[in-house]
Amino acid sequence: MPDLGDYAFHVLASYGATSLVILLVIIWSYLKHERVRKTLLSIEEKVNEK
Repeated sequence: MPDLGDYAFHVLASYGATSLVILLVIIWSYLKHERVRKTLLSIEEKVNEK
């Protein structure tokens, strides 16, 4: 790892913040995926009943 000197805290904090944002986007996408999947399954059941 290169020597970051005086900027080490800022660089590492930026990496941490970016990792947190990416993790939140992944979690949000997964939750949205589950909600949409359930909705689509219910719509499909209604269509198949007719």
